[in-house]
Amino acid sequence: MRKWIVIALIVLTALVSTLIARSLQNPAIRSVDEAILREYAGTYQWDRNAFVYLQIWPELTGNNQLVAFDETGELRILFPAGPDRFFTGAGAAISAPVESRIEVQRGDSGKIASLTWSREGAPARTARRVDIERREDVRFSNGDVQLAGTLITSATQGPHPAVIVHDPAPTIRRLQLPVLALFGELDNNILPEKNRAAWDAALTAGGHHDYMLRILPKANHAMLEAKVGTNAETKSLQRFVPAYSEVVLAWLSKHIKGVAGARQPVP
Repeated sequence: MRKWIVIALIVLTALVSTLIARSLQNPAIRSVDEAILREYAGTYQWDRNAFVYLQIWPELTGNNQLVAFDETGELRILFPAGPDRFFTGAGAAISAPVESRIEVQRGDSGKIASLTWSREGAPARTARRVDIERREDVRFSNGDVQLAGTLITSATQGPHPAVIVHDPAPTIRRLQLPVLALFGELDNNILPEKNRAAWDAALTAGGHHDYMLRILPKANHAMLEAKVGTNAETKSLQRFVPAYSEVVLAWLSKHIKGVAGARQPVP
C-alpha cells in the first residue's frame, strides 16, 4: 500500500511541476482596455536606421490588437501579460509557444521611454521611443454608417503620400496624383486580377499615366506571405511578403526626393 502511495505522490509531483513549467512558458493573456493599449502605439528605434512599429490593427483577428512589425517584414500581436509586459508567439496571431517577451520602460514622468525585446535564443534588444509621426483619431459619417480610424502623418512638413482605403471608379478616375495600388495573389477576399483590371480601366479613362498596379506573389489580403490565402490561415503567418516593402520603397524613391529605394531592383 505504501508503495502505491509513493508512486502516486511522484506522479502528482511530476504533474504539478509540468503545469507550473507550462504556466511560466505560456503566461496568461491579460484583458486590457483598448485605450490603455493605444498608449503603447508608436515608433521605437533600435539604432540609426532600424525601427519597430507598434500600432492597433484589427486585420489579424478581426479585433483591435496591439501589433508590432519592423523592416524584416515580421509581425506579431503583443499579448498583454501584465503592466508594461507583453509576449508574442511563433506566428502573427498565435500566443503559444512563447517566442518573445517584451518589457516597457518608463521615465520619471511616467511616460513610455523604451522597450526591451527578448527573443528565445537571441540577445535582448532595447529600442527607445521616438516621436516621428502624429496620430489623430478621426470619424466620418456615411449615411447611417460611422467610419472611424487613426490618421497617422509624419511629424515633418508635407507634402506626404496618401493611402486610399476605398476604390469607387468615379474617385479613381479623378485622381491626379501618382498612384500605387497593390493586390495579393492569394487574396481570398477579393479577386486580384479583376480589381487590378478595374483600377486600370478607371485610371485610363481618367487620362492618368503615372500609376503602378501590382499583384504580389504569395500575398494574402493583408500582404502577408501565405500558402493558400484564407482568413483562417492568417493567425499562423509570419511576415509580409518581401516584395511588399521592395515595391513600395522603389515607387517612393521614384516620386519623392530623398527616399532610398529597395536594395535590389524590383522587377
